[in-house]
Amino acid sequence: MLEAVQRSSKSPNWQLLYNSKSRLAQRDWAQELDGRTLDRQTALRMVANVLRDQWLRLPSPSDEGLALLEGMLALDRFVNELPASEKEYAAIVEKSKDDYGAFQALRFLLAINTDAWSDAVRSWKQLLSIGAVQIPPRPKGPSKASYIWRDRIILSQIQNLVSVGFHAQRNQETVGATSACDVISEATHMIGTGHSMNYGAVEAIWKKRADLQLPIAAASLFKIDPASYRKS
Repeated sequence: MLEAVQRSSKSPNWQLLYNSKSRLAQRDWAQELDGRTLDRQTALRMVANVLRDQWLRLPSPSDEGLALLEGMLALDRFVNELPASEKEYAAIVEKSKDDYGAFQALRFLLAINTDAWSDAVRSWKQLLSIGAVQIPPRPKGPSKASYIWRDRIILSQIQNLVSVGFHAQRNQETVGATSACDVISEATHMIGTGHSMNYGAVEAIWKKRADLQLPIAAASLFKIDPASYRKS
């Protein structure tokens, strides 16, 4: 699906989406090690590089990228897979009249050329192009999208570290601050002011990992098994 987005000159966000696939590949660096173990300093450097490149570059509220991210996350409220049914697309269009998330979900669908498969989305696109639809108010407060995506980045790095020989969290088998959560906490202190997380904050993300599966839209787009983000 993503290659079709890349080829389309009508999709202004294809480069952002295509780059996201590369960022997921960078994030899952442990796959290239085929089960080999890493020493703590090397692992710390690998994690810090990912956090510096991906967490520090999360879009701000004024960026187009955040709206795209919000739409991708919101889409999970409406569909179970992509492509969805025409009935599901029509329901999103109806909901978008007063639901900010549904509106951004439609914009995400346009970014991946869903109007090529859906009459409802195609009709909504035409109305959008002539200014006949208005964006509903964004919910007050910080966007949850940035926090959710940050937590998924952190979770992915815990999983990487577990696969190269670290225990996920402190227990009787760990000596000192040597767990994956400890390594990530130290890495957050390395990447810059305002992003530091203590051990407890990182461990809390690990403990809620069952709630942090990859969005259905992203999994469909990048051909990733959503359940892979639920593994312990």
